[in-house]
Amino acid sequence: MKKKEEELWIRALKDDGKAFRKLGKRFLEQGRKELAGLCLQKAIERGDEKSFFLYHLHFFSGDQPVDDCSYREMLEEYKQTQDKKLRRQLKKYLEIHKGQGQEEESLL
Repeated sequence: MKKKEEELWIRALKDDGKAFRKLGKRFLEQGRKELAGLCLQKAIERGDEKSFFLYHLHFFSGDQPVDDCSYREMLEEYKQTQDKKLRRQLKKYLEIHKGQGQEEESLL
């Protein structure tokens, strides 16, 4: 196990939702959907909204709506922040919602 992955596991075991999301993304890249789903679910349980969008993208069919409340909160954060790195990160997740055929009102 690589040092970075080991650190992610340690953080995840300490209830870090972001660490669970990152582990879930790694498992998705490796094609290990069952483990990815479990990690993303754990991240969602710990309040990581970005994980909700990733989980929705990879594990739901297109006819199920995304949680509009979470989307709107993330959209407001995107509109208000001046941090370019944060804007880039948020844009990825907002585009998942847009890609699911939902009504789009953002400035993307």
